[in-house]
Amino acid sequence: MTLRDKVLFGWPIMSDAATLSGGAWESLLPLTNVQTVRVGRVARSTDAARSSTLINVAYAADTALSVVALSRHNLRSNALWRVRGGADVTFATSVVDSGWVSVWPEQWEVNVLPAGHPNATTRRLTDGQINALDPKRDAIYLLPTEVACRYWRIEMDDEGNVDDYLEVGRLIMAPRFVPSYNFSVGAEFGFVDNTTSNKSDSGALFYNVKPKGRSLSMSFINLPDREAYTVFRDMMEQLGVAGHLYLVTQATDTTSLQRRSFLGALRQLSSVQYAAAGYSAVPVVVDEVL
Repeated sequence: MTLRDKVLFGWPIMSDAATLSGGAWESLLPLTNVQTVRVGRVARSTDAARSSTLINVAYAADTALSVVALSRHNLRSNALWRVRGGADVTFATSVVDSGWVSVWPEQWEVNVLPAGHPNATTRRLTDGQINALDPKRDAIYLLPTEVACRYWRIEMDDEGNVDDYLEVGRLIMAPRFVPSYNFSVGAEFGFVDNTTSNKSDSGALFYNVKPKGRSLSMSFINLPDREAYTVFRDMMEQLGVAGHLYLVTQATDTTSLQRRSFLGALRQLSSVQYAAAGYSAVPVVVDEVL
C-alpha cells in the first residue's frame, strides 16, 4: 500500500519492545528513555558527534514498519538524519535507506509567504523559530511502502548543535493503518490549551501558561465492519487513553507534514456505531502527547 491522501495511524509502536544500542548516551538519561510514555524524560547523548548520536534498533524477527519519527528532540535547522533497515547488523547492504535528509525540510510552498516575510526566501525555519515552537514538531520519515527488516539504524548529524548534545523524547517505529475511507467532512484539527487563569480583585487576569497540544477530532462513517471491529476497536481496547499512537493527517502534504503529524493518545474510548448492513461508524479524537 503506497502513501495516500488519507489519515494514517502509526500503530502499534513496535520500537518499544526492540533492543536499542549504539551511540554514547548519558547514564542518567539513557537510550531506553525513548521507549517510555514519559516523553519529557529524554535520552541525551554525551556530545553532538555523529558517532555518539546513532540508534541501532534490533527486533527478535523481521518487523514490518512504515512510520519512523523522533519526538521531543532538540535538532536544529541544519540537522540531517538517516534511516536504514536491513537483514544484518553491519548494514553492508540495506533494504531501506532514506539517505541523509533534512530534519527540517521546507515548511511553506512556493509563493505562499509574502515577499517581505523573513522565511520567504528559504521557506525553512530558523533556529530561533524552532526553539520557540509550541507545540514542537517531530522528525518524520514515512516509508513509501511497508517494509519488514530485523535490524534498523537511525543516525543524526547535528554536530554544530549549540547544546553540544542531542536529545530525543520518544522513538516511534510502527506499521500503519489507513482506513478504506477517510474521515468525513466536518473533522476538526485544532489545539488543546491547558493554560489556566485567575482574576485578581482589581479584575486583572493572571495566567498559568502551559504547553499547547494539537488535536484531531474526526468521524469515520460507513466504515466496513471488518475494519471497525478488527482494527479500530482492537486499537482502542489495547491503547486505552494512556497508550500512544502516531497520527499523520495527510502523508503526501510534505510542507505541512510536521505541522499535521504528532504523537497522540485517544481522548476517550469511542463506541462502534451501527450504520448499515456491513458498515459501522467510529468517532475518534486524538490529542497530542505533551
